[in-house]
Amino acid sequence: MKLALFADVHANRHALDACLAHAERAGAERHAFLGDLVGYGAEPGAVIQRVRALCGSGAMAVKGNHDAYASSLLVSGKKTLGHASVAWTQRQLSLDEREFLAGLPMTHAESSFLLVHASADAPGSWRYVETPELAAASLDAAMHPP
Repeated sequence: MKLALFADVHANRHALDACLAHAERAGAERHAFLGDLVGYGAEPGAVIQRVRALCGSGAMAVKGNHDAYASSLLVSGKKTLGHASVAWTQRQLSLDEREFLAGLPMTHAESSFLLVHASADAPGSWRYVETPELAAASLDAAMHPP
């Protein structure tokens, strides 16, 4: 099976469409979305709708940190650029779209692979895998899930 992997789409519908078209031309039989469907980009709702439809046809998707932020309550009173970005994204999404993001799993295991947005040993910490030691811990967790 030829699997097309998509990560960090960040609400860029045009890039998603181009990558999906490329995957189709390359003969991809299935799609996997590795998180961060939203954040930064201008079309979070359109991206979610497209990915949701693909998931209905067998695609897989896991939650990224931006998906988690967009589907949770913001701490009131914060005025950072990051909070402003999340608040903007939240205002663009319907309740149904936010619930879709909230319902995405942190990981997806299937036969011989594990899908995760961040480190497999601590997917909810959103930790970057930046050292050989962190890479080894992530790989070990992927090879020996709990």
